[in-house]
Amino acid sequence: MPALYLKTLTLILIKMKNVLIFFLIISFFSCEDPGGEKEFEGFQFSFSNATNKELNAKIIIAGKFNGVFIPTDSTTVKGIKAGINNSPPFFVDEKRWKPNLAKIINIPSDRCYFTLKLSDNRTEMVGRFQSSELFSLLVIDKSNFIGDEGDIIISITDEEITASTVAE
Repeated sequence: MPALYLKTLTLILIKMKNVLIFFLIISFFSCEDPGGEKEFEGFQFSFSNATNKELNAKIIIAGKFNGVFIPTDSTTVKGIKAGINNSPPFFVDEKRWKPNLAKIINIPSDRCYFTLKLSDNRTEMVGRFQSSELFSLLVIDKSNFIGDEGDIIISITDEEITASTVAE
């Protein structure tokens, strides 16, 4: 009887060991990185500068109330090289620009607009790429834009300044 008991106990321990190994493997793979790129919060700017000048710019974000644009925050970019896609993006990854969008909501405005003050003494509201409208983004709450929604591509020509997001 003891030999049968030891054999049964050994079989139970082997099965428990296999079950334990199975759960450890499942646990290990369930904690694995799901993959894909990490999305960052805030605005990243890429420039296409079709002028013949290297430019610096002050980017101003604003809300609009009763037809009046009310600036709420700004940031500066330096070294926008002449040429198409010659400049590296500004405010990349975790260093994205995070203006206080609550200021826009408090205006009250449900959209944010952008103005560029360029180093060549030109100041212009940013238009929407291939449109007659101004470039604006819907502000749903005070959190900043995430991923491609905050990745803005600005095109500067001698005639106009336009923008779109990568998400569009």
